[in-house]
Amino acid sequence: MFNVKKDIIKSLKYLETIMEEDFIKSLILAKPLLASIDSIIARYSCIRFAKFLLEEAKIITRSDYVRLIKQIKQTSPNAKGYDIDFVTKSNTHIIAELKCYTPVDGNEFGGAQKTAIIRDISGLKTLSKTKNKTCASLTFFAMLCIDKGPSKAFHSLNRSKTLNVVYFKKGISLKTGSVYSVFLEP
Repeated sequence: MFNVKKDIIKSLKYLETIMEEDFIKSLILAKPLLASIDSIIARYSCIRFAKFLLEEAKIITRSDYVRLIKQIKQTSPNAKGYDIDFVTKSNTHIIAELKCYTPVDGNEFGGAQKTAIIRDISGLKTLSKTKNKTCASLTFFAMLCIDKGPSKAFHSLNRSKTLNVVYFKKGISLKTGSVYSVFLEP
């Protein structure tokens, strides 16, 4: 199996050595493709989280799942607010921020990644971005991970910054007022 991250870094270092004007123009023209890829990954992360809520956390019903998927597909991945802000038919409010970060140095997030994670978790604790404050909320900070790097980096950040999140485990009794961290495989 090949190492995608290592291959991309190697390719980028090579590209830096051949910075010709036509090549730069080609990269500029290709830049919108990256935004499309980011949108696809963001939407997939939300769909994967919905599957987690149904099959692993078991806190939504099949009909809630169908409604949530419909909501996800109708919402722009770049919309303001939480990635998931959903009320089940049993009146459980589920809020989640989802990330797909790769640590910049193996097991550590970069400065901007750390800042974004801390900001998102703080926002989840205060429910600053939700319009629906009529029922108690279960809040989640979820990461889509292709390897163990993001979860190791998150554990390290949680220890150093005392984020006070609860790590989700099957069978855990969920309660409002806590932020649960979830690491999802694609």
